[in-house]
Amino acid sequence: VVNAMAGLKAFADKDFAALEAAIGDSIEFTFDYMNEKMSKDSAMKTFNKMRNTYGEIKVVMYDYVPVISGDKSEEWVTMWYKQIWQDDKGKWDSANVIDDCKMKNGKMIALDEKMQRFPVKK
Repeated sequence: VVNAMAGLKAFADKDFAALEAAIGDSIEFTFDYMNEKMSKDSAMKTFNKMRNTYGEIKVVMYDYVPVISGDKSEEWVTMWYKQIWQDDKGKWDSANVIDDCKMKNGKMIALDEKMQRFPVKK
């Protein structure tokens, strides 16, 4: 749990050294419009590109849970949180997010992220 949360904090803080330390030699991304396994170097370029589309990011953690499969072959951490961000024009937005992080030897090797944007106020 600590390492998965450290990776999220590192992304929000633009601490790419800490983010790199939190992921394995490769990582599989499953996002909206993306399902790809890539090397750590490629993942860091992707994280950097994604992070640079935001100004400030704040995370309000709702809950988290670690899960180990019955046969002890897989370890996952699920985090539920609200992400609040500022775009490059200064506009604020937010969404509920669920991250499922597959961990191996304390490193994130898969990240499956789901977002729910809030309805626009009328």
